[in-house]
Amino acid sequence: MSAAVALTRAAPPSSRYVFEVSGAIPQQVRVWSSRSPYLLYLGGRSAGKSLAGAMWAMTRARGTTGLIVAPTHKNLLGGALGVMLPYAYDLGIVRRYNKQDGELHLVDGKRIFIRSLDRPELVRGLSVTWLWGDELGMIGHREAWDILIACVRAQGLRQRLVTTTPPPEGKRHWLYDTFVLRGVAGIHEVVKTRTADNPFNPPDFEADLRREYADPYAARELDAEWIDVGAVQVYDVERLLVRQMPPPELRATARGWDTAATGGGGDYSAGALISQGEDGHIFIRDVVRGQWAPTERDARLRATAQGDLVQVPVYLAEERGGSGRSQGDYWTAQLAGFAVRRVLESGDKVVRAGPLAAQMGAGNVSLTCEPGRWENYWHQGKRLTPEAARAQFRRNLWMFPQGRTKDESDACALALEAVRGQDSGLGTRH
Repeated sequence: MSAAVALTRAAPPSSRYVFEVSGAIPQQVRVWSSRSPYLLYLGGRSAGKSLAGAMWAMTRARGTTGLIVAPTHKNLLGGALGVMLPYAYDLGIVRRYNKQDGELHLVDGKRIFIRSLDRPELVRGLSVTWLWGDELGMIGHREAWDILIACVRAQGLRQRLVTTTPPPEGKRHWLYDTFVLRGVAGIHEVVKTRTADNPFNPPDFEADLRREYADPYAARELDAEWIDVGAVQVYDVERLLVRQMPPPELRATARGWDTAATGGGGDYSAGALISQGEDGHIFIRDVVRGQWAPTERDARLRATAQGDLVQVPVYLAEERGGSGRSQGDYWTAQLAGFAVRRVLESGDKVVRAGPLAAQMGAGNVSLTCEPGRWENYWHQGKRLTPEAARAQFRRNLWMFPQGRTKDESDACALALEAVRGQDSGLGTRH
């Protein structure tokens, strides 16, 4: 559900049209009415950013030329265009849309170029009156922005709008430097909206995420605060307990895998075995980790599944798209006879770490020291003893998300989600 948008004046070719939006939040209205040359709409998850940008673009002066950009083509389809085009077609204001050329023409004479920033240099030749950049917080360097703002040089009220969730770099990101540190009053304007400000979200949406997220990431993802994840300790490992054995009665157990396909000095693959006790306590019972080429990696997956026994389900992170499905089909065949669940990844790794970090911070997570566990943990080309493996695992969680430490966090997040029977951004493909 979202704000209701209606066309209150007919829109024959070359005419002026007027929108009536019921239910818009004050921050969206402020964006639509702003005349600032540089405008940043900073919002939490599902805070109405894309609607704000879509309505802003559709209501720019008639006859003007605009440019809509996003970091990738998928970002365009899932964000800016995914919101704007349905509204535009439903309202009858689309004169022509050439998907191949990336041009949208509206009935009031507006011409809108649509581009991804996979190769930002390709927009250099465009001359427009206004620019909407969606989710530019995902772009870690400022070069693309410098190219974009130089395109806004045509006649009219020249404006540049950015709609984004605060980037993981927080105050180290170029957006903070541009709009906050070096922002000039009357030229740069920042409008901030929280997830809770959007009345069209499900009633428990914000509260559910806030419960699962670690506090620093709730501040970034829900409250739109400039949180520097590099300066925040995600996992409070001082509150990670150690027990010799888990209790005999367990509610659920699962093995989650985050896989890579590079041996030697490449990325790590990791598989975490997690159980939940009857009282809800979480036990990290084993982590298998190493830098393995595909053949050895797949052999490790099968050997680990055999060691866990058939009744322990295996959850494998699967990338979206055809290649991810093909790899998932291959794993399912390789692990025939075991309960395999393929899970579609979404969101960033820090967000996915939120539930485990929250449980750890509450003192509800323990490492176990069971015989036969933690014996296949490799670090920098060496297989560690179980005691050294648990120490390195704690150290990697403490360092997260810096360095090559994300694999174990993702594997644990996947296994935790499985044993708790919840879905917070991951879609299961059986």
